[in-house]
Amino acid sequence: MASLPPAAQPQPTRLSILSWALYDLANTTFSINIVSLYFSLWVVNQMGGADADYGYANSFSMALLFFTAPILGAFSDQAGRRKPFLVVTTLLCVTMTALLGAGGLAFSLALFIGANYMFQGGLIFYDALLAAVSTEENRGRVSGLGIGLGYLGSFIGVATGLLFLDRIGYTGIFRATALLFLLFALPCFLFVREPLLHGAGSLARVVRGAFSQTYGRGIRTIDNWPRYFALWAAIGVAQGALAVLLVALAGRQPLAWFLLIGALAGLVESLVLLPVVGPMLHATRYRGLARFLVGRVFYTDPINTLIVFMGIYAINEVGFSQGETQGLLLISIAVAVAGGILWGVVVDRIGPKRALNIVLVMWMAALAAVALIALLDLSRWLFWGVATVAGVALGGTWAADRPYLLRLAPPQFVGEFYGLYAMVGRFAAIIGPFLWGYVADTLGLGRPAAVLSLLVFIVIAFVIMQGV
Repeated sequence: MASLPPAAQPQPTRLSILSWALYDLANTTFSINIVSLYFSLWVVNQMGGADADYGYANSFSMALLFFTAPILGAFSDQAGRRKPFLVVTTLLCVTMTALLGAGGLAFSLALFIGANYMFQGGLIFYDALLAAVSTEENRGRVSGLGIGLGYLGSFIGVATGLLFLDRIGYTGIFRATALLFLLFALPCFLFVREPLLHGAGSLARVVRGAFSQTYGRGIRTIDNWPRYFALWAAIGVAQGALAVLLVALAGRQPLAWFLLIGALAGLVESLVLLPVVGPMLHATRYRGLARFLVGRVFYTDPINTLIVFMGIYAINEVGFSQGETQGLLLISIAVAVAGGILWGVVVDRIGPKRALNIVLVMWMAALAAVALIALLDLSRWLFWGVATVAGVALGGTWAADRPYLLRLAPPQFVGEFYGLYAMVGRFAAIIGPFLWGYVADTLGLGRPAAVLSLLVFIVIAFVIMQGV
């Protein structure tokens, strides 16, 4: 995969930069309207489904992405292009979103799994396109512009629901969201000029190369096939032993059936883990890259968890009303819009590492304040200030860490490592809510203690990132 000479690499234009950034706005309308708001309400309130129906569908799509993100990125590495993959995943997401609500509950849940997977997978190619629309001198500003427009997309998505939900219903909102996603994504499809990283090959060659880059590298990390066979066989035996225990407790199914399921599960686990293990070990070959990805787990975990539970915390611990909580959210988003753009300038001036360090310190202060306001029964007005700081830090987090990866990853493997970037983000999204629930409810320590546990994660992230 020899790269083309620099002369063949077109310089990004203002139109291509703006068009790329508008895709951030486009995909945020899907994220806020479908993932966060209206699809779950349709499942529960209109179709009579359970919270678990939506939760399982969302988790399943995230699990699919977790295990396939590196190979998705590897496909774009082998093809030498990101945009064709972004176009395909976006169009599939838009189509499935427009069809939500057209059939029964089960059909729509299946469509949601596909749409969310394509949405999340498309972000791998979109983030990797940052290299095509920016230079080392303006990468922070370009990334920050995307972040700012992305949070603006939250306003557009929420406004669409507020204005039209009563008139067109949930299915109408699904179709409107699909249309908004497509319209704001079109400039990226039409005007972003992407250089060809290396000579194009046939589809078969791209597929073979992607599997070699992920599965093949995973296989080569183990000395030989017998050892690898023993590894997954051991997993299968362990799961078979668990199945025996289940049989003894339940006494309902034949023993052989559970043993077979245990062995097959071990085989499946080995197959899905291979494309993850190889790229993870590959990252250790590049200075600072593996530490960055590990550190990203520890700072995205508390940030995403705080976003999920902040409404509950504000109402039940600080004493905010529903209206005040909505106002708090709007202020945080508005500040994040400006913060993303301003942090982009900061990143270009002082570098993504120093910028991210400052952002992490801001998160430490914000999380400590969130816990102390409830523990010490301090004035509720302080919470408005904390929300402002959190909004600034939120915009800065994504404005800094997206170009940070580009600085660490070799150009020929950007897709693969943005796949890992997405994978660790999904892993953090699983761990954070579990940790919150365990500390607050299982241990009975309450929500302020849960916030302090998130603070510990930020501190760990800060320490890890100093070695990058």
